[in-house]
Amino acid sequence: AEPYGPECPEALAHLWEYFCELSAARGAGMAGIEPLHYGEIEAWSRLSRRELGFFELECLVAVDHKFREINQPPKPRKS
Repeated sequence: AEPYGPECPEALAHLWEYFCELSAARGAGMAGIEPLHYGEIEAWSRLSRRELGFFELECLVAVDHKFREINQPPKPRKS
């Protein structure tokens, strides 16, 4: 299948790589896909020796939010 949406700008490609690494290690529970937690991001950053600035952190959190929004099945509505 062809990917949809615009291509990732080269200047942000490293953030996509970071997100993929972090996302591959995430958990899932009864409520669905777990969000990336700041502690996990900090540990990954320290262990991988990748220093994140505030802008990069904001981007990772925003991408994670959108990723879960797209990939999470809708919650059943309560009557």
